[in-house]
Amino acid sequence: MSDRFGDVDLNLRQAFLRNTRFFRSIFATQPAGWGGRAGKAIFAIREATAVHVQRINDLYTDPAGRRARDAAAGPAAAAE
Repeated sequence: MSDRFGDVDLNLRQAFLRNTRFFRSIFATQPAGWGGRAGKAIFAIREATAVHVQRINDLYTDPAGRRARDAAAGPAAAAE
């Protein structure tokens, strides 16, 4: 496995080695290296993903049927 993974340069090998050291407690509530900065990075990634998914949904879906109504009304209005 390469040392870096993905667009955000996750160093999975180093994370695994740090969390499996003999002096690392199995009762730790969070993984080693998980702090405020990592939490903010994950939050930013989740927010960017949510915005992107919403944009794609708005582009390709029409749950209210507005496009169908506009398409049906369009030719009738143009004929008058």
